[in-house]
Amino acid sequence: MIDDNPLIFAPHSITAATFRRILRSARSPAFLETEMLLAVLDDRGADRGIALAFFAKESSYGLRGVAVRTRNWGNLRRGKRMIAQTPHPFAVYARWVDGLNDWCELLKEHYCKRSGLCRLRQILPRYAPSSDGNNPERYADFVVALVRRWQREEQRDGHH
Repeated sequence: MIDDNPLIFAPHSITAATFRRILRSARSPAFLETEMLLAVLDDRGADRGIALAFFAKESSYGLRGVAVRTRNWGNLRRGKRMIAQTPHPFAVYARWVDGLNDWCELLKEHYCKRSGLCRLRQILPRYAPSSDGNNPERYADFVVALVRRWQREEQRDGHH
């Protein structure tokens, strides 16, 4: 089971099959890019369970909020791969995989490598600050609880 304050860049907490199943069952518009999304997470070393839980929290898997129009995995304000910016201001991407790449880069390069913030509860006060109307503790609790649920489902179904 994932711990209460997991590293973002760590061995995967869920299988690729679970990642696929969740996007498919949610009817996520990102499902068509699933294999590319998985490749980015593998290449970047980001835990796929945590990345998927962020996506769930930020936009209900791309089904709610501004991400429906922006294809922005983590509702980032800017990123190298963005093609435009909304007035909100959120980055707009051509593909979900571009937004995920920028999400990974922000967390790994900016938070972890530059600032030494590599764990979920260290990152969230900056990533989703209370000054923007977020509750970083509740956000972290949501991410951990969701990943733990997926892990229990995998154990129940005999996948590890």
